[in-house]
Amino acid sequence: VQNLYLQIAQVRAAMYSAGVSSLEIWDTESAPIGSGNQIADLTDARAITLMYRTNLILAAKGVVRTIFYTYDIAGMGFSNRPAIISAREDLIRLLTSGKVLTVAGFTDGRVGYWSSLGLILI
Repeated sequence: VQNLYLQIAQVRAAMYSAGVSSLEIWDTESAPIGSGNQIADLTDARAITLMYRTNLILAAKGVVRTIFYTYDIAGMGFSNRPAIISAREDLIRLLTSGKVLTVAGFTDGRVGYWSSLGLILI
């Protein structure tokens, strides 16, 4: 998650160089992939934390669509994990509610967002 800020900045720089900076950015490859970092290897709580952190950063940096294309694949998906599915629905409601005022990433990997309720750390 910490490198996500830099990755989005690099995409924006490449878009600017290519003369397409006015186009939207879509994340069409969203999924925790890697040794010991797949959804199947994570507790529900850890998977939910990563999902929230990632999607808050994407939204804050102007990524307008995210597609989690491995929803039902055993190793990377979560179609058989009710707690994650419920948290995903809550996250969608949060991101589409207009209640998130701003988002910040911290050097320890946490992400915080501000709403009318104050700062929420994830």
